[in-house]
Amino acid sequence: MRLRDHFPKSLIRGASRLAMTLLTAGCAVGTAFDPQSAQADTLAALGASDVVGIGARHPDREGWVPILATLMSPGTRVIKVGVSGWQAHQVLDRGLPEVLRARPDTVVLWVGVNDFLAQKPLSRFRAELGAILDELDPTRTRVVVLNLPDLDRLPAFQAEGPRMRRELLEWQQAVKEECGRQGALVIDLAAFSAEVDAHPEYLSADGFHPSAHGYRRLAEIIFVILASP
Repeated sequence: MRLRDHFPKSLIRGASRLAMTLLTAGCAVGTAFDPQSAQADTLAALGASDVVGIGARHPDREGWVPILATLMSPGTRVIKVGVSGWQAHQVLDRGLPEVLRARPDTVVLWVGVNDFLAQKPLSRFRAELGAILDELDPTRTRVVVLNLPDLDRLPAFQAEGPRMRRELLEWQQAVKEECGRQGALVIDLAAFSAEVDAHPEYLSADGFHPSAHGYRRLAEIIFVILASP
């Protein structure tokens, strides 16, 4: 399977540049683009509302998970485990066992936003994230973690101001450090958050969740990163 079979070259170049920015800001840096590296026998997406596809009119086909499934090599099994509102402890206790039963070789994890908005102590979230990563075992399974986006840039939270920015930076750094400690790859969404400023169509009407357009962009970015060995 070749990336150019799905996208025009200009889009590939744009997604590749953004993906490299995201990786550089995270725990690892991709050095080459090889679509074959995106192959997986079983890929699991684990998280909350963004994994469900909330914000898209038709989540089952317009969320980032089903879109990513169309980009993966033929025969790749893609499973989606997530419930809107889940925090890290619910992902750990309720979602992770289902993922582990599927024996995936690649897991894309997106967790933390609901914990942050619920004002959970950062130390507790970090411990829960660490427990999830321990169970996934990045030494045997390729684990890709999407960090918290810059929520203060979203219309739903712009009134929060500098206080949210300071706390967000602490949470984003904690995710990077925990993933670095365990060997998981981080996708830093700060660059994507900046891109959203120029593309308001990437957000749904709630000013928080991605729209179908935003989910497609996320799927492209995740795919390019999966293809970066």
